[in-house]
Amino acid sequence: MGAQASGQPTGGAQPTGGVFHVYEYDPPTDVPGRVILTGAIFDHGLDRGGAGPNHTYHQLVLTKGSFEVNAGKIKVHQHLDTRSCTLLVLGSGPAPIVKGSGTGAYQGITGTSRAKTGFTGVFPKKPNGSCNMNAPVETGFGWMTAVGRFSLR
Repeated sequence: MGAQASGQPTGGAQPTGGVFHVYEYDPPTDVPGRVILTGAIFDHGLDRGGAGPNHTYHQLVLTKGSFEVNAGKIKVHQHLDTRSCTLLVLGSGPAPIVKGSGTGAYQGITGTSRAKTGFTGVFPKKPNGSCNMNAPVETGFGWMTAVGRFSLR
C-alpha cells in the first residue's frame, strides 16, 4: 500500500510526503488556535504558539502527533484606524518545520510551507478618544493559511 499521486494514502497507509494545507482560526482570547491540515496530511488540533527562540515556534498538537513550525521569518505589516480603533495585521513568509520536532505519526518530519496570516480586532477607546492598545480587544480574531511540502523519514 502506498500513496496515490495526489498524496492521499491508499488503504489507510500514512503518506511519506507530499503537499499539505493548513487552516487556522485564533479566537481573540489566550486559548490556542484551532488548526486543520488537509492534503497529504489530514489531521486537526491546536496551535500552541510562543515556544522556541524569540517565541517564534508554533507547536501543532494534532490527533496523530505533533510538530513545530518556525514563524520567525513571516513579515508582518499593521495598520490602525484611529477613528474606529480597528487594528489590521497581515503577514506572509516561509514557515519551515523545525527539524527533530515531530512526534507520533510525524516523527522525522521535514519540510516547509508558505504562510499567510492576519489579525483584526477592535480596541476600546480611552476617555480622551484615543485607542487603548494596552486593553484586551473588544472583538477580533486571527487566521492563518499555509501551503507546504513535507517528507517523513
